Amino acid sequence: MKVYITKRQITYITIYVFSVVYTIEFQKRGLPHAHILLWLQEGFQNPSIHEIDEIITAEIPDVKEDPEGY
Repeated sequence: MKVYITKRQITYITIYVFSVVYTIEFQKRGLPHAHILLWLQEGFQNPSIHEIDEIITAEIPDVKEDPEGY
């Protein structure tokens, strides 16, 4: 499973990321979860929950569109 954060998504809601660090761990039964740390540009206020949800999603990929990710 990959974490999908694109530049278009970030600039759409005017969040400018300086740096990103993430790790994906697998729990029991192979279920993945991610730890994500974002450094934002200076002067940027904390994003709201809605803005964060627009960027980061947790979805199981479609078996037909992305069989490897599924």
